[in-house]
Amino acid sequence: MITLFRRIREKLIASGSLSKYLLYAMGEILLVMIGILLALQVNNWNEERKERIRESVLKEQLVEEFQRDMNQLRSKIKIRKQIISSSNTLLQYIIDPTGVSVDSIRYHLAVAGYRPTFDPISVEFIDKSDLLLIQNKELKRLLTAWKINVLQLNEDEQVWRNYVLDYRIPFFIENNVMNDISVEFRRNNSSSVFLIDGNMDTDKPEIPLVGDPGDFQGLIRDPFMEDFLSLAISVNTDNNDNSYALETRIQRILTLLKE
Repeated sequence: MITLFRRIREKLIASGSLSKYLLYAMGEILLVMIGILLALQVNNWNEERKERIRESVLKEQLVEEFQRDMNQLRSKIKIRKQIISSSNTLLQYIIDPTGVSVDSIRYHLAVAGYRPTFDPISVEFIDKSDLLLIQNKELKRLLTAWKINVLQLNEDEQVWRNYVLDYRIPFFIENNVMNDISVEFRRNNSSSVFLIDGNMDTDKPEIPLVGDPGDFQGLIRDPFMEDFLSLAISVNTDNNDNSYALETRIQRILTLLKE
């Protein structure tokens, strides 16, 4: 092809026709430009195809991660419902302690002290470079806001966690019932309290119950208990409301990812 073009140029130069030579030169330049544009277009097509493949792989991974997060979130919601239920039961015991057993008080006190936190894997999985691959605008918006949405819930969860650590536990230690509560907690907790996937640590140490049970009947009549239980109900109800909102977002994200 190059040899052919060179021969044509030589003939045009030899003919002495400047206009024909200029016309030919413009045509040759045009052909070169077309070739460059075609090469660029092919390259763009290849890059676009590669990006769509990466997007498809990313979506498959995100579906898996968000499904895990959904399972974990529902597990935390269930635990908070247990906290709320046990707190309500203990408040009823305060109102009417007739026939209430120490074992029942101890059990519900242990459950009311659960400190569930939602720790989604997807928050660390998503980065800005991944979001550039996502074409769906709604999906990109939801994924961009996801970390902030989770952070809002985590901050509220931390309020409850700090309260339990800073006030509830010292109160139990002061009233000499911390060992009783710890034993009850280990006996009756569900696997979801500890691990996302529900696999229990079979090597967890057993805490022996030493001495006589504490004065749980007197404990629940302490003014602190009413405040603690009321806060447990209020905070965990709010956290579950936030969790339901996150659950709806996850469902929408999964729908868009599968589309």
